[in-house]
Amino acid sequence: MTALPHDRPLHDERFFSALVEHAMDAILVIDQQGIIQFANPAAAAMFAGKTGALIGTHFDVPAIGDPVEIPLSQNTGISYVELHAQEVLWNSKPVIVAILRDITERKRTEEALTTAEVRYRSTLDNMMEGCQIIGPDWRYLYLNPVAITQSHKSKEELLGHTMMEAYPGIDTTDMFSHLRRCMEQRIPYRFENLFQYPDGARGWFRLNFEPVPEGVFILSEDITREKHLSEELQKHREGLEELVRDRTAQLEAVNKELEAFSYSVSHDLRAPLRHIDGFVQLLNQKSASSLDETGKRYLSVISEATIKMASLIDELLVFSRMGRTEMRKSRVKVARLVADVVSEAMVDNSGRTVSWNIESLPEVDGDPAMLRLVWINLISNALKYTRRKKEAKIYIGCNDGEAELIFYVRDNGVGFDMQFADKLFGVFQRLHRHRDFEGTGIGLANVRRIIDRHNGKTWAEGRIEKGSTFYFSLPKH
Repeated sequence: MTALPHDRPLHDERFFSALVEHAMDAILVIDQQGIIQFANPAAAAMFAGKTGALIGTHFDVPAIGDPVEIPLSQNTGISYVELHAQEVLWNSKPVIVAILRDITERKRTEEALTTAEVRYRSTLDNMMEGCQIIGPDWRYLYLNPVAITQSHKSKEELLGHTMMEAYPGIDTTDMFSHLRRCMEQRIPYRFENLFQYPDGARGWFRLNFEPVPEGVFILSEDITREKHLSEELQKHREGLEELVRDRTAQLEAVNKELEAFSYSVSHDLRAPLRHIDGFVQLLNQKSASSLDETGKRYLSVISEATIKMASLIDELLVFSRMGRTEMRKSRVKVARLVADVVSEAMVDNSGRTVSWNIESLPEVDGDPAMLRLVWINLISNALKYTRRKKEAKIYIGCNDGEAELIFYVRDNGVGFDMQFADKLFGVFQRLHRHRDFEGTGIGLANVRRIIDRHNGKTWAEGRIEKGSTFYFSLPKH
């Protein structure tokens, strides 16, 4: 036992009394029966009472010597105290001096840290990616279940062991050099890595290295399947490209053969047509006097048929070339192009009353020669199918769409039945008799092919004897 200095000079007693009275910790003097004999103001505040009220009350001291933490439920809000009790002599009698310190905030902080650690550890344990913490000495400090699965080793083979012990030679890899830089320079690093396991297996991982107080945190995502799929996709892509090259070469060969065939057919058909027309002219010259009107009409029909056949051959050749002709795109002033086509068309339609209503037309990107052929076909059709009207009315304009320009040619001509609209742009497809309106049935097919090559669309609307409108669109860019 240690004796209190009660027999020292008075000024010492006052000094120690002042220390006790002003101490921040609660101080109790308790006799052998557990009765409080003395309490300082801090003790009264801790127990929400007055100093005199504590004296004579019972206080159970749980341990002598080492400090202990005990819960304390008081209306002062104190929840935990640290108690340090020692036996001493006071006035020659053995007593217990108990010092109590409020540790509520420290306990709450410790509990919050413990709760946070449990929550964060639970979060890491349940993540879909692998999570590891590597210490400064390269030892595994933490691995979640996914990281253990990715490692191809057991938890016992990793935790507490260095990376070099678990994977001999790993310190010579590029991955380890990135890890060392993150550890030493405290900078994050992200990359993809092909990992070679000791058993020969390989796996691709997307790795994130992040410096943390404990060392380096590693987040690993297994992308092996993704890489294999990418490799398979690349093989298929290469195969498709090869197939496309082969098919393209075959199509080019077929196109060349078709072009040669077209020229050959043109030449072979033109010769007999010339013979037929030539002999018709000879018959007219030498035997006209011996032919009656019926015979002369027959020869006229034959001559017209040969001319029509020659025209069909020419139109068919133009149509076949249109899909193969190289496009020479430039900025096209549509307004000037339309004005030229209208002026030329009216030369063959002089004497007719035609009312033209042409709106402002924008510029476009395209092949000028091809687009000129489009306008020639549409405008000549409008003039042709309004021939029976005393006053032909033709409207030409453009609607500005979100991603395209929509041009149109509208007339007040004979129109057509909408149920046959799909046939309008087909080769040799005609909705009117030849004796009523001449034509080969190739013009609108050429229009569609040209607009298709410009990445546009073609369509038409009409009503019988109410006119028709032909549209085509061109992309703005």
